[in-house]
Amino acid sequence: QQQQQQQPLNSFRKGVSLNDGGVIHEVGLKREETGSLQKEISQANNDSAPVKPFSIPELTEEEKSRALKSKEFLSFFAKSSRVIERVLVLNEKGFGNYDFTTDYTADESKEMGADKTVKEVCVFYDESLCKNRAVTDISWSPKHPELVVVAYSDRLSGTTDEGQEGMVIIWNIMTPSSPEMVFYCQSSVLRAFISQFNANLVIGSTYSGQIVVWDKSKLEGERKLTTPTSRTPLNPNGHTMPIFSMEIVGTDNANSLISVSTDGKLRSWNLQSLSDPLEPYVDLANYFGEENKIRENLATSCMAFIDGDVSNCIVGCEDSNCYLISRTATVATKYVTKKYGGVEGHEGPITSVSCHPVVASGSDLSGLFLTSSMDWTIRLWDRKREDPIRVMEDSNDYVFDVKWSPSNPSVFASVDGTGQLSIWDLCRDIDLPIGKILVCKDHALNRVQWSKDGKKIAVGSSHGYCHLFDAKKEVFSAKGETREFIELIADLQTKADETKVAKGLAK
Repeated sequence: QQQQQQQPLNSFRKGVSLNDGGVIHEVGLKREETGSLQKEISQANNDSAPVKPFSIPELTEEEKSRALKSKEFLSFFAKSSRVIERVLVLNEKGFGNYDFTTDYTADESKEMGADKTVKEVCVFYDESLCKNRAVTDISWSPKHPELVVVAYSDRLSGTTDEGQEGMVIIWNIMTPSSPEMVFYCQSSVLRAFISQFNANLVIGSTYSGQIVVWDKSKLEGERKLTTPTSRTPLNPNGHTMPIFSMEIVGTDNANSLISVSTDGKLRSWNLQSLSDPLEPYVDLANYFGEENKIRENLATSCMAFIDGDVSNCIVGCEDSNCYLISRTATVATKYVTKKYGGVEGHEGPITSVSCHPVVASGSDLSGLFLTSSMDWTIRLWDRKREDPIRVMEDSNDYVFDVKWSPSNPSVFASVDGTGQLSIWDLCRDIDLPIGKILVCKDHALNRVQWSKDGKKIAVGSSHGYCHLFDAKKEVFSAKGETREFIELIADLQTKADETKVAKGLAK
């Protein structure tokens, strides 16, 4: 108790201390100052109230048992006992500079190479708008590289927040906490982008099966549109189920919007008139050549056009296969011209498809495409082969999206259900990413998108956050890797053929 009373006395003045008897030691103080201090100390001692002992309530046997079996306690006990064990060994064997608090269970690979590949710049998020929503798509403005278009789902069911509709926000890199423009829709928006042929048009596909268009020239003073300016009808000729993918193809003078839905329909649209789709109607149900008919609809979950080819696209489906689609087939049974899967194919629904960009390499590598799946893998394909030429199995959860870099031919990025962003460079490592960063610890990353120059990467999460990263020079710069990458692909193709022969699968 005497020590407790002495503790506040030591803070009266620098150069004054107390011995065991409470007598002041003067260090450079005048007599009158010492007398004044003595009075203050006496007053403080008289005012000090005795400290009441703190009593800990006794736990019942049931509470003790529940605490001992709790996940938190077991985790704490396991880590603490391991630290104590290391300390005992350290004292016994006399190790040098050893950090006995090291956590070997931590997945250090999740931050592997993050500082060498990407660096986080900002986060796009507004709690009043994005709370309880999931990011469903990300795209970049074709005209203004500082603008990022982000699509959002409805607010999660069971929440009390007002405004349950889907939403698209255009963010500015210069002001990441304040939306540039906001667009609303009555259904979750699954895909959204600005037209490369008309910068005023923001186009979105919805969970209800409609395509919606907002005209930025009609924005109100608050920089938002509460309803789309035009939309497709819900009728048998259009889509009646969620549209997870769409793209604009063509030229300035002749272009059309291509959409694909889980209803197995691929449709073309004229953005000037969305009342009915353009012919021909491509129905991916019951068509896979005349001799090999598919009995069920192709529930398509993603689509990518081959770079430089407006007639052929690759769709990924829930049946774990991919299909090459020809929009110009004259016979309906020939719309599906090739099936990708086989023995070495995916074992779960396809979540994304990314065709290799021709512009990035300077050589024709458009026959290559990547797929991600709920089977936790990424597969690299050659359009001429039915089986993948490489399988990458680094993820520990669903891989939701994968995208080729537009500037480096051997680089691509992927995101998965653990909240991890992975940067891959096939010329440096064919099996593992060259960099990983755990962006979201408690929720999944749904989407990833490169900027047009390949210098920035945006990723979206299931909790409404959109993170923006700068890619380091070694990631976006090709550095003469094109020839090396072409040689690598040729080697992978040869090994894939040898594997098929060894397994007796070659035709």
